[in-house]
Amino acid sequence: MSEFKTRAYEDGVEICGVEGPEPTGDLVVPQTLPFKNAAGEVSQLPVLRIGKEAFWYCSSLRSMTLPDGIKEIGEMAFWACSSLKSITLPKGIEEIGRKAFGCCSSLESIELPDGITAIGYEAFYRCSSLEEIKVSDCNENYRSIDGVLFTKDGQTLVVCPRGMKGEYAVPQGVTKISSNAFSGCSSLESITLPDGITEIGEDAFSGCSSLKSITLPDGITEIGKEAFSECSSLESITLPDGITEICEGAFSGCSSLKSITLPDGITEIGENAFSGCSSLKSITLPDGITEIGEGAFLDCSSLEEIKVSDCNEDYR
Repeated sequence: MSEFKTRAYEDGVEICGVEGPEPTGDLVVPQTLPFKNAAGEVSQLPVLRIGKEAFWYCSSLRSMTLPDGIKEIGEMAFWACSSLKSITLPKGIEEIGRKAFGCCSSLESIELPDGITAIGYEAFYRCSSLEEIKVSDCNENYRSIDGVLFTKDGQTLVVCPRGMKGEYAVPQGVTKISSNAFSGCSSLESITLPDGITEIGEDAFSGCSSLKSITLPDGITEIGKEAFSECSSLESITLPDGITEICEGAFSGCSSLKSITLPDGITEIGENAFSGCSSLKSITLPDGITEIGEGAFLDCSSLEEIKVSDCNEDYR
């Protein structure tokens, strides 16, 4: 039978790993755990945290129930728990750490309770079966719309569950797509963005390998680093006039991209912006381009010509 490794703090204990055989099946974490101090005295302390990498690679763990006192799930706490289908989060949890549930490929649904105030970077990374993220109606920071996670005011799309398939229309009122929001949504074929969106974060659509089309509305002024990287089915995209920069790696690995229209206002193309776009045959640089980063067209094996506006003062 597995036993928990713990670390004591003034207010309780953190589970930082397991001893003995890997836990399997359905695991219930108790409200308190025994802890022996330096004097050899044993006392029961409340479990307050699941520590960094505490259960990572517990690939036979099917479900887990956490006690009410837990406040935090640490970085990569359940990384690669590939059989984990469900986890019950208590009301007191406030923070989910970076990649906490990364590569939990069997996780189908999760509900965020009232107290969640922070969700770490790529908390649900490569959760390929995750079809919905539910949120308590009483949560003051987040909300769920059709299984997709948004900030409470509905203006920022935080995370789209990685198991979503087919077509998805971002609702009206959204102004920002967060970093990694759709990253790894490999079964999404089409995404519609509303007119009010102004910002697309880093890696926002990276790895959307089935994405064939997306229309960027006119209000967008910023596309983050590697925003569309490895969108290997994307054939064409038109950038809105307000964009002035194509960031580093923005379209790298878009191996089906045959054409892209660059607006007149663009002044800079970042490093590796179009690297690996092996189907791109031609591109025209507008008047205002002043800087082209290293490797911008690296491994564009079908690129036959780079056209430059006659009015461009830096390139010809």
